[in-house]
Amino acid sequence: MQYNSLCSCKNIIFSYGKNEILKDCSIEIKKGELIGLIGENGSGKSTLLKCILNLEKIKEGDVFINGKIGYCPQENYLYQRYTLLEHVNLISSIIFKKNTNNDFINELLERFKLSKYKNILIEHLSSGTYQKLKFITSLISKPDIIILDEPYDGFDWEMYQMFWMVIEKLKLEGAGILLVSHLIHDFEKFDRIYQIKEGVTYNAK
Repeated sequence: MQYNSLCSCKNIIFSYGKNEILKDCSIEIKKGELIGLIGENGSGKSTLLKCILNLEKIKEGDVFINGKIGYCPQENYLYQRYTLLEHVNLISSIIFKKNTNNDFINELLERFKLSKYKNILIEHLSSGTYQKLKFITSLISKPDIIILDEPYDGFDWEMYQMFWMVIEKLKLEGAGILLVSHLIHDFEKFDRIYQIKEGVTYNAK
């Protein structure tokens, strides 16, 4: 394993009962890299993420983590009865043991045009605005490893471009990023891309 590896999983096998979902999955994320993971719906992408995050117990294989993780899941999980700002402050207080409105968070809110929604209940946000908040929430801790599951679903073109600007900045600062999608258009942006098919990962780039 190379010295700059932030996350490595090797030969992961995972089953739900007798149903083997992951048969042999291996990926690595290094500092300053953007890694893609692609596959059809139901191919096991999200399950592999949960194995990396220790949300699912693997049957065989090894997972190595070296740093803080930020995770943007595909599922909706935000607290619906909180306002946008209340939710951001809650996550900040959990991470930093106190509420914080630091410059980094405020910059993200401005970049993604969320400041005007600070006092709006999350249950009243549009799907695109909700998705932007999920993405920002995954970055609050300034993680070393950023795992994004279909992160820009619902973004308009302007916000899609802003997403990539932020990703490039995080890469330059040394973060390792894993972006998971059933379809990737911007192959040139990625350092490596893995494909998962029939429970096995292959190098696609």
